[in-house]
Amino acid sequence: MTLAPADERNLIFPLFAGLQSAEGWDTFLKRLLPRTGATRICLLQRPNGAPAIHAFQRDVHASGSTDARHLDVEALEACGLLPLHSLRPNRVYALEEMRASTDTDAEAAQLAVMHREGIAHARFVRFLPGTDAEAWLILLHDRKDFVAADSALLSSVVPYVALAITTLTQIMTLQMRATLAEDALAMLGVGQVAFDRQGRVIAADDIGAAELAVQPGARPQWRGGHADKLAEVCNELADKPGQTRRLLRYDERAGKDMLLRPALRVGDNLPRVAAATGLVRRAQREAAASAARIVAGRLWPAARGA
Repeated sequence: MTLAPADERNLIFPLFAGLQSAEGWDTFLKRLLPRTGATRICLLQRPNGAPAIHAFQRDVHASGSTDARHLDVEALEACGLLPLHSLRPNRVYALEEMRASTDTDAEAAQLAVMHREGIAHARFVRFLPGTDAEAWLILLHDRKDFVAADSALLSSVVPYVALAITTLTQIMTLQMRATLAEDALAMLGVGQVAFDRQGRVIAADDIGAAELAVQPGARPQWRGGHADKLAEVCNELADKPGQTRRLLRYDERAGKDMLLRPALRVGDNLPRVAAATGLVRRAQREAAASAARIVAGRLWPAARGA
């Protein structure tokens, strides 16, 4: 089934527009409810091997519903109605495929869970956004079964949800790596700023922005022609080898310099937006050399006498 333009506008666009916000995902799930005929939808994300307590779960209910509980996914898994890790990725499963048919005790346990959770029919999809995470989309109805058109729409939406979850996982990983790097440099009082060819700020960490008094999208407001010199150096470095270095004085009174180097390319096939990266150090209560010795001494005891 091909998605209608209205579905692309009302479902897919909000999904990607709100990719990094809980509200964006809630909007998508709430709009998916009436389009698939579901009365309840649950989105579950969990790191591989992590206990349920570390799961991220969003539950939305049809308007007028008095049941606002979280779906008990663990109970569904325990009775065999939702074998989380054995579902094939991106395939839509029906509840009937999981129902016990020969084991009377197992069937009774499943019926008890279905009654407690208010489930008459369901559809399940599993996603594998990366090697360290999994996600599941669970659609439920308390009375009637899903019709063919509902399942067809869900199948059409699944590739977009898979792409959205994978993209979000990659963004979160990159954000974590950036936070780790900035935190380590901040221990040493080091800050960095990325500039374009005209010396405008593209991105800056907290120390870099504070030390240079700069804002993204603008050129530094330095006196004595230092801002013009920055633009000149950035334009030069954009075409220089990666090992090229330039020192630029940005604070005459304090005698502070910035170390500039050609910006690293982000992605093999992406344009290099930044021309140069500037590195500065802010004086801290503890000298950077002392901080470095502490880190080295803690992690590599043999380095304590260096």
